[in-house]
Amino acid sequence: MWTTPPPPPRPKNNSVVDVSPVDRRPMLQRIMKTDPLQQGQALASALKNKQKMQKRTDKIASKLSDSMMSVLDLSSNGDDSAGD
Repeated sequence: MWTTPPPPPRPKNNSVVDVSPVDRRPMLQRIMKTDPLQQGQALASALKNKQKMQKRTDKIASKLSDSMMSVLDLSSNGDDSAGD
């Protein structure tokens, strides 16, 4: 009998997951294909979405940096107390 291979393991919440890079640039070809009267609105919308994504990215990076610094602070505090 043929057996099916086991499913790949699912990543846990704290494990690293491979993410393919996504091109977040505005689709200028799509904007050029829109009605000329609406191109300005489409470009403004793309710029607004880009700014929102950048703000979200900065917020996530800031939280990650803060958590990494707190981990480093905790690990250095643990080393100091172990020596006393």
